[in-house]
Amino acid sequence: MKINIKDIKFHYFLLGALLFVFLLAEYHRVGDFGFYYEASTDFLNGENIYQKLYVDGLFWYFGSPVLTYLMVPFTFFSAKIAAIIFGCVSIAAIIRSLVIIDFFITSRAKNRLQIKFFWLSVFCLSFPIYSHFHFQQFTIVTMYLGLESIYQEKIKNKQLFAGFLIAFGLFIKLYTIVLIPYFLYRGKFKPVIYSGAFAFLSISATYLIFDIEYVNQLWKGWISQISKNEWDYLLEIEMENNHGIGTLISSLFIVDLPKEAVPVRNHIIELSKENVYIIICTAKVVLISFTLYFIRTLPFKQAKDKRYFAWEISYLFLVIPLIFPQQRPYNFVLLLPAIYYILTYVNLHQKKYVVALLIVSVVLINLELWLGEFREYYTHFKTLTYGSLGLLITLSLSKPAKSSKELTLNE
Repeated sequence: MKINIKDIKFHYFLLGALLFVFLLAEYHRVGDFGFYYEASTDFLNGENIYQKLYVDGLFWYFGSPVLTYLMVPFTFFSAKIAAIIFGCVSIAAIIRSLVIIDFFITSRAKNRLQIKFFWLSVFCLSFPIYSHFHFQQFTIVTMYLGLESIYQEKIKNKQLFAGFLIAFGLFIKLYTIVLIPYFLYRGKFKPVIYSGAFAFLSISATYLIFDIEYVNQLWKGWISQISKNEWDYLLEIEMENNHGIGTLISSLFIVDLPKEAVPVRNHIIELSKENVYIIICTAKVVLISFTLYFIRTLPFKQAKDKRYFAWEISYLFLVIPLIFPQQRPYNFVLLLPAIYYILTYVNLHQKKYVVALLIVSVVLINLELWLGEFREYYTHFKTLTYGSLGLLITLSLSKPAKSSKELTLNE
């Protein structure tokens, strides 16, 4: 069979092969997947997984009872084999996500341009992608579920399937909930109703399959874990490698941060924890409200055209790791649609200030991988968060043009 390196499918395969080789090279590591693997094993043994510290007694478990139940089939294998299988699921998810992003944004582009955007987008997020596969996390799977739900609803008109995907994503990571207000705003009620129905059925299934008292303990334990009111949790400073707008603001206004890795402080002035929390909430409300800048229509109406649709979807995923708490570098894989969109915009319009902002943002996002000698300082000064905010500004300046040459998905 003749291999056509000019076919975008070949490059999807190549990326998958490279990631698989990376998984094999890190076969000795199970990453954070081992966290969920161990919790699922304890779940089968009837233990209360929310009253136990994992990873050498350092971390509480945050996975939902439904996710823990769904992880049970992985426990039929050894932890290392199960981690490889899960890694392959992530590889399939990122490739499918890139296919959907390409369809939404550049489906009229020539193959040469598609290949260029594809590899550039992967390069521009090389640190979050590396971090994701190094730690064996769920972010790529949830990104895929979100993109696929939008694709199935908008392109395939499969409302039931879209609802199922949303519910599935919610049980993996709660930030998938951003899709619900988005669909409601666009007047797409069926996927939301179906997602609620699937969520109800999934919760009910846990009561039918397992002991009712045990399941009650699990759900109460999970709710308690995700609704903590300790200051370190509310201010998002439990871990030094947390990122996002909340962690950034805390680092600027709190003097004595826990678990500081470097002696240099980066606070501006000292404020009370109560005032810092108010600033964090205000900043998050601003970022959420800024969604309207991208949506640009009244409620229950569709995007102006498919160019604006790609633009708003890019922001929808970009803002998630900025506003949700306890975000790590691997969560910033969710910037992928925004990176892809901006690259196509730059290719068309070549505005120097947009290119400059993009370059600075990408460098800040990837400093820890590209220049890892001072990674403790990059983490301490939250360069990844600054880069993501820079990318937000870049995206806001990349407003779709009315020119007919704009690359959009097919009618």
